[in-house]
Amino acid sequence: MTIFNRSAVDRPPTRQLETNGLAPERRPPPIEERHRPSMRAFDQSEDDANEDLATSRYALAAAVGDPAPPTEAGVVHFSKSYMAHGEPVSRITLRRPVTKEIRTAGTPFRIVLKADGVTIEDVEQRWDAVAKYIELLATPPLPPHTVDQLEFEDLAACAGVLFDFFLPTSRSKKS
Repeated sequence: MTIFNRSAVDRPPTRQLETNGLAPERRPPPIEERHRPSMRAFDQSEDDANEDLATSRYALAAAVGDPAPPTEAGVVHFSKSYMAHGEPVSRITLRRPVTKEIRTAGTPFRIVLKADGVTIEDVEQRWDAVAKYIELLATPPLPPHTVDQLEFEDLAACAGVLFDFFLPTSRSKKS
C-alpha cells in the first residue's frame, strides 16, 4: 500500500487575492447625514436657504416617482446625549409614518371610552409601539439598543410627537 504524501515543495503556491481595481475603503457618512433611502426626499429641510428647485424635496419626490406630498416632522431634543452608531445624538427628527410602518408597529396609544361609548375616559400609551416608531422614523437613525436606553422623559417626548401625528390637536395644525 502506497501513501502519497506531498511535501511543501510539491504543493502548488497559494493564490493571493488581487486588490487592483477595487474601490478604496470608505467610512460611513456622519450620523447626521445618514438617511433612509425610501424617505430621502422628505428628510431634507424645507427652510434651507441654499435649496434650489432642482434639489428641492418636491423635485426629488417627483424624480423617484413618488407623487405623495412631503410629510411634516417633529424634532425631539433629548435630556442627554445617547450613543448611536458610535456617535453621540442629542436630538432626532421624527417624520410622519406611512401606512406600511403603521401596520408594522401598530398605534402608539389606546383610547379608553366610558360606558356610554362616546366619551373618552383615558388614553393609554403603548410604549412598545412608541419604541418601534422611534426605530423606524428617527433621523439620524437610532438602533434598538439605543432606543432601549432612552430616559423616560425622552421616550415621553417622542410619544408626544407621535400623538400629534395620529391625533392632530389645534396647536399642531398649521394656520
